[in-house]
Amino acid sequence: MFRLARYSKLSVILAFAILLSTLLPAKAETFPERIEASAEVYDGEIVISWIDPDNDDFDKIKVVGAGKTVYIDKGVQKASFTGLINGILYTFRLYAVSKSGILYAETQISATPADKTPPMPVSNAMAEVSGDRIILTWSDPSDSDLDRIRISLFDKDYYIDAGVQKLIVYNIEYFKEYKFDIVAIDTSNNMSENVTVTAFPVAEAKISLNGPATVTSEEVFNVDLSLSTVRSDVFSVSASVYYDLDKFAFTGYEEIAENIILTAVYEAVYGRIDVYIAANPAITGYHSPLIDLIFTANKVDEISSGIIYVDRASVGIAPSGEIVQAEGDIHCVTILKPTDNVPPGEINDLSIEEGHETLKLTWKDPEDSDLKGIIITVDNSVSYEVGKGIEELTISDLLNGKEVKIVIQTIDVSGNISKGITVYAVPGIPGDMNNDGIVNIGDLSLVMSWYGVKQGEPNWEKAQKYDVSGANQEPDGIIDIYDLVYIAAKILGA
Repeated sequence: MFRLARYSKLSVILAFAILLSTLLPAKAETFPERIEASAEVYDGEIVISWIDPDNDDFDKIKVVGAGKTVYIDKGVQKASFTGLINGILYTFRLYAVSKSGILYAETQISATPADKTPPMPVSNAMAEVSGDRIILTWSDPSDSDLDRIRISLFDKDYYIDAGVQKLIVYNIEYFKEYKFDIVAIDTSNNMSENVTVTAFPVAEAKISLNGPATVTSEEVFNVDLSLSTVRSDVFSVSASVYYDLDKFAFTGYEEIAENIILTAVYEAVYGRIDVYIAANPAITGYHSPLIDLIFTANKVDEISSGIIYVDRASVGIAPSGEIVQAEGDIHCVTILKPTDNVPPGEINDLSIEEGHETLKLTWKDPEDSDLKGIIITVDNSVSYEVGKGIEELTISDLLNGKEVKIVIQTIDVSGNISKGITVYAVPGIPGDMNNDGIVNIGDLSLVMSWYGVKQGEPNWEKAQKYDVSGANQEPDGIIDIYDLVYIAAKILGA
């Protein structure tokens, strides 16, 4: 009886536990602390996107902002807010809502709506050549927020206000392509697709000049003459070429075209070259070569510019014998100063003052007008550059008693460096024979130990450093009383 009662009680307890487990709700899954969200901006619109929490109890997303509250069902993961004002910052709060209505994972995100829609491109674009100008016209797009039109030509931008729809380019060159790139821009700086229009002004004939833009002083250079023509019956050419006499000298010419039969070039007036050319077959096409004119740049001390240009040009037509006027050309040449490859002179009056772990150098700069400064190299390793006019340098952190090699060079503004001069010096306090930084009786004893040794004797090479004075306060080739007096005076501070 006892055992049966015990097991019956245990069975009741287990059954009660099972019953409770079915009646009580399971523990809720954990929501993330934040919702992964982003915002995209458009014209008066913000679109917010997010990733739904991975949670069985998750039901929907609540979004609050821009004066609205919206609930977005699970799986949609996007909300659009329209009718907003461009340029205003809007802030939105996102919540994950559980099935029982509890809010989790509050997340804040901000964005500013902006117009990202580009205007339509221009239409009906045309470039018409009229005399010495090109007239460019187009039709503006109908976008209500159109602000201006940008036209790019030869690395230059022109901005035209909306509604004008025209640009005139004056003083055009013949036989040169003009490429216009046209872009519409709205008030938010959005740009339309590019529209390209080209124009190629032509004349019956044009004589062009082609040569270097820069030359050096006294350099010989060529400027070639070429003819561009839309005709196929040009058999002769005449032209006057003018040049700046104070910048260039004319020295001759070279024929460069195989079809030229006759060439006459002469300088009837200084600064003007008259050219006559006859050719067979006819001269046709663009930039057909004629001749090379040879010039020499005059000597200059500073950068200078001059021009060479064609005037009074014409071409002869066959078989009619008609003469047609030709367009001329102008060419600008800049003359540079001659290249300086000559190094400046060396320094003068060098003096070296030896001190405790230092050497002080003084000198006189050379008189070269283009001198930049002085380069001083110590023991082939450490270099100093001293500007023009300073004329002194103290070298520090040296070892007393150790000989120092010093190379002194000059440098000019063109970077030319002189060969330089080399000197040797020993840092130390005058009279400090043992290089301990002070003059005392130890130094006096060293000088005394070599007393009487003269120049020319076997030990002079070792004794020479102790010859520091003489009757004229200069070394005199013997270790004598003058050297002892010199050291004694240093000891006493005299």
